[in-house]
Amino acid sequence: MNASKKGTYSAIITPGQVRAARAFLGWSQDELSERSKVPKRTLIRFEMGEGIPRLSTIAALQDTLERAGQVFSDGDGVKDTTKWFVLPHGESPKVLDLESRITITRKEHEHFQLGVEECGRWHGMFGPPEGGYHKHSYAKDGDSGLIVDIRTRTDKDYGHVSQVKFVPDER
Repeated sequence: MNASKKGTYSAIITPGQVRAARAFLGWSQDELSERSKVPKRTLIRFEMGEGIPRLSTIAALQDTLERAGQVFSDGDGVKDTTKWFVLPHGESPKVLDLESRITITRKEHEHFQLGVEECGRWHGMFGPPEGGYHKHSYAKDGDSGLIVDIRTRTDKDYGHVSQVKFVPDER
């Protein structure tokens, strides 16, 4: 967040930006409320434009969303900087947690592996898709960062998988 010397923020996020950032992340109001420690009712009122919340409330929302890879600009602009990867179902729930530090490495035959720094273990992961919506945000060789979301789902081609989002380290 952009804090000045006086402790004020140079950019205040708008209700529309919070809604857009939640949509990028796939978070419900309950999830943002829990992660930011902002009461759900306060979040609902803010997103509806009812009243003016305390600066500390806005700061908590913005900090939480920025830690999860959202970048805010003047006006209603929001950019999602998160990336994602897919693991076979049996692998991720055992060792991956929110805020685990990970590294992506290309191994033999174009296969990728995910390294979890806290425990020094490596796990196989599916390679990037050939095309489609998420190709630009799929993990690449050399990426590293912090996990911000883990969701299990059923994939039509691979069966049960875990979809993992992470915020890449800045280079």
